[in-house]
Amino acid sequence: MIIRRASLVASEVCRDLTFNTTSRPACPVSVVRVRDPEDKEDVMRHVKEAIENIGGMGSIVKNGDIVLIKPNFAGPRPSNTGTTTNLAMIKEVTNEVRDFGGKPILGEYPAARDHDPDIVFKVLGIREFAKKAGIEFLDLEKTERVTVEVPKGVLFKKLKLPRIVAESDVLISLPKMKTHTFTKVSLGMKNLMGIIPMVERTRTHVYDLDQGIVDINKVVKQDLILVDGTVAMEGNGPFEGDPVKLGVLVAGKDVVTVDTVCCQIMGIDPETVKHLKLAFEQIGRPEIEVIGEMTGIRKSFTIPDPLRKGRNTILFLADHTSTKILGKPVSILPYSVRLLGRLPEVDVKKCTRCGLCLDLCPVKAIAMESVAKINYAKCVRCMCQLCVESCPANAIKKKSRLRLSQLFASPLITSLLS
Repeated sequence: MIIRRASLVASEVCRDLTFNTTSRPACPVSVVRVRDPEDKEDVMRHVKEAIENIGGMGSIVKNGDIVLIKPNFAGPRPSNTGTTTNLAMIKEVTNEVRDFGGKPILGEYPAARDHDPDIVFKVLGIREFAKKAGIEFLDLEKTERVTVEVPKGVLFKKLKLPRIVAESDVLISLPKMKTHTFTKVSLGMKNLMGIIPMVERTRTHVYDLDQGIVDINKVVKQDLILVDGTVAMEGNGPFEGDPVKLGVLVAGKDVVTVDTVCCQIMGIDPETVKHLKLAFEQIGRPEIEVIGEMTGIRKSFTIPDPLRKGRNTILFLADHTSTKILGKPVSILPYSVRLLGRLPEVDVKKCTRCGLCLDLCPVKAIAMESVAKINYAKCVRCMCQLCVESCPANAIKKKSRLRLSQLFASPLITSLLS
């Protein structure tokens, strides 16, 4: 299999991933401030500026190029929570690609293994967004795959990649700037985990996630990395952390360089991020040339609770084992029956019956009786949090405790009892 966008093509500066472990040529990284992350026009304007600072889209896309855009749609939570990529960024990148004669294709597969991808896409409004933008959208888990060899792979010797990844002319990565319970940070290098099959993701989490990330980046070259730090995430990312209104975009053509600069902005030593340290050793240490102003941007992000990694490792190990034996992961079972996960609960004394939660719920899990009532068989368990965060009376809270009514309302228990 010939990869048209192969990482081994190193004829240009910043495209050399031939594993020279000495310093590589300096590649520019653009750091741009966004005044208002909620202002779509402001975000789009600064996306264009960030790309122009590193040579413009014309230095990346040629007429007739097939351009795959890979965002981070990790779970069913909007970008203002710090979880997923800002749609205004995708819109501007799509416009830029078209301006230079490229054909943009949006492709992603969610990371939340206990959620139906279609629910994630529905909550985020991705299919509607793609239709309105006139862009093809692909669920990468469902696309045809090809097997490619990983040069000097450590964990992976071969990888099954979506054919669109292997054969597209350009790959543009739009990761979210956030912390991660397994890898400390989730940035450009980590964003490529979304292109490998879920069964391989699970195996990688069990054996050596950081080395797996490095191996994927050896064979798949990201031609443009534009990190969304408009609203970032700290703490127990990638789902349950706290949003940080950072108002920054970071762009570059070398993923190791971009991730290094992002770590500096987050106040995290890159040497303490295992996959970055491995990349320095196996791919090469980048020389950094920052275009833009770092002063006043740097923060000190709260890192994840290490106990979360232990708990999640056990779940991934259970999934890896059960997939081998049963052909399916088992960690989703306690979520399906509501033994794990948080649920929204209505405070009947505060509810004003305004109906806003009914209109916002993407899965129509709320009905209005004397007060708002939640159908827990439909609810996606506070992953989207739209009802919690939008209630003007602050009448809906997230609750972790298990209630028998919630347990027996689950689809699995209902089917067993019927």
